[in-house]
Amino acid sequence: MGDVSGIAVSTSKNTIALSGFAAATADIDLGSKKIVNLADPTANQDAATKNYVDTKVSSIASGADNLGNHTATQNIKLSVNSINNDGQSGKGLSFATRGDASFGQDVTVNGNFYTPSDSRLKTHIETLDNVLQKIEQIRGIRFEYKDQHKYATGLKVGVIAQELQSVYPEMVTQGKDGFLKVDYTQLTGILIQAVKEQQKEIDALRAQMNHQQQQIDSILKK
Repeated sequence: MGDVSGIAVSTSKNTIALSGFAAATADIDLGSKKIVNLADPTANQDAATKNYVDTKVSSIASGADNLGNHTATQNIKLSVNSINNDGQSGKGLSFATRGDASFGQDVTVNGNFYTPSDSRLKTHIETLDNVLQKIEQIRGIRFEYKDQHKYATGLKVGVIAQELQSVYPEMVTQGKDGFLKVDYTQLTGILIQAVKEQQKEIDALRAQMNHQQQQIDSILKK
């Protein structure tokens, strides 16, 4: 290898610097080897640093976050982790292994909340009967949760899952923690039928009272 004067001198290969060579004319094949002991990049052009990517993304679209604006190409797997604002466990949106979701805090829906209910999606449709009789077995209660860190705080109004399960088991399910959960949205159908059944009883009583009044009037005329 030539020295600064162009005179060839013996040089150990482990002392040869890689800088200063001309541009490579082909890809460099490292085989099974790799480059090690690289310094962390400091300037934007040393590597695609986080700051460099965020800056580029923000120039394309406003509101870029630390990840940049992107579209997922496959499902995002959270396992037992959550999405939240402060990174604390037990908060935000969490997903169980089978896909069930739970919120650690209050949930506000700014739009409408819909449940699929088209008749074309349903089969084995039956009108509920004897609803008033069954409602007698369910209590409307006011209560507080024992663990107000895990569950909602303050006074709440609801039902007892075990009591509801005895008359409408399809509205109650058991969680992986062993505790029963209630689907309160299904109470709407029960309440609608309860009002109808009650109205029928009121109409029957009104008819009976009218009949009795007619009998009384007839007796008074005689």
